[in-house]
Amino acid sequence: MSKIEELEKKMMKNGMTEDDFVRFKSLLRYVRSDFLKNQHCYTTAVQFPKENAQQAIKLIQYGLDAFDDDWSSRLRAYLNMGIIYCRTGDYKNAYQSFINAQKQETTGETYHIQISVYLLWTKMHIDKFQYSDKLEEYYNLYQKSDEFAKSFLNNRFRVAVSKIVIALHHGKKEEAKSAYQEALEIMNPGYKGKLFDILKRHKYTESLELTPEVIEYMGEIKSCLE
Repeated sequence: MSKIEELEKKMMKNGMTEDDFVRFKSLLRYVRSDFLKNQHCYTTAVQFPKENAQQAIKLIQYGLDAFDDDWSSRLRAYLNMGIIYCRTGDYKNAYQSFINAQKQETTGETYHIQISVYLLWTKMHIDKFQYSDKLEEYYNLYQKSDEFAKSFLNNRFRVAVSKIVIALHHGKKEEAKSAYQEALEIMNPGYKGKLFDILKRHKYTESLELTPEVIEYMGEIKSCLE
């Protein structure tokens, strides 16, 4: 294991002190390309403990500011920054990070489709689960995603909740009820996603990322659907 890998392992477990940050920047000099240097920053930061989120953001921002790499690396950096903000409940900064990630790729809509599920999730939280045109735009964009991506547990749940919000806005109560039942099924602790067997072979188990806000919404919306 290299010196930088040893330091990264330590920071992933305990967070990053100022001395760690200085040493990390020094060790990055031996990484041969800006692309890999930035990659070291965001792949390390996203594995920091939740309580060290601000340190993780600082590390990713350093990579974005310091290295002149390509759009794909910057996209992943902003995407991971948004994921970290989501963990802390800072949905406004998470949303802006996902917008920044989306802006990096301008040659087609492949990554725009992939990022749309993050955008609709944070947009719902910002708007306290009220309808917006942007939410429906992200929902419609994500429908173009491939079936494999749509099968992931968190993606299915996020789309189901957004479907409830959108359907109720358009007065489609039965469609909202169906989406509500799907979301409830996924929330069941014993529920196994569509990819369970495939992921198990790779020694990976999905876990549903529920936020306090969505749990509260699911409880409140029940009476509207009866």
